[in-house]
Amino acid sequence: MNRLVVTGGIATGKSSFLRCVKTLRPDVIVFDCDAAVHQLLTEREVLAKIRLLFGNAVFVGDALDRAALRQRVFADKSQRVTLESLLHPLVRERGEQSFANAVSEQPQGLFIADVPLYYETHATYPNEMVVVVATTRTTQRDRLMRRSQFSAQEAEAIMDAQLPIDEKGRRADVLIWNEGPLDRLEEQARIFLNPFSDPREADRHTP
Repeated sequence: MNRLVVTGGIATGKSSFLRCVKTLRPDVIVFDCDAAVHQLLTEREVLAKIRLLFGNAVFVGDALDRAALRQRVFADKSQRVTLESLLHPLVRERGEQSFANAVSEQPQGLFIADVPLYYETHATYPNEMVVVVATTRTTQRDRLMRRSQFSAQEAEAIMDAQLPIDEKGRRADVLIWNEGPLDRLEEQARIFLNPFSDPREADRHTP
């Protein structure tokens, strides 16, 4: 099984690119780190640890106040590191389990880990290739403000907490440039998939 990482910056279009990939190749298996974090933040054991680390101020009753937690960690790098130290090992563990399940179900397939903070956290996601989905910083900020209703100041603070997108682009094995219309992104997804054989094609040609 081919094993890749897709990363980029917040609001650069990783999800849009992966939707294009899945449309072209529905058999591709994607592990979404953000979705794994979202799930973790609903689990009692994880919430108990967050309460111990950050106190009751980031909770409303028993429910996590995600906006308060986000404000706390983006205002103080040390607290962001504390949260990442809790969550990221758990996410990596689930990613490894997802890969193991994928191999058992489809050993000749394509597995992609969507890892937004791959470079920032020096993440140990084994891979054959790192794909970066990038835009200009202006586009990134505008999309983030429009998508999440953040102020320009909030958007800039979140972007400043990540490695600059142009630096990620320089480190990439493959760069996907997401500044144009959707059909341009779809064409890049098609070109990206060309080197990876589709196991369904082999099945169709098996006598």
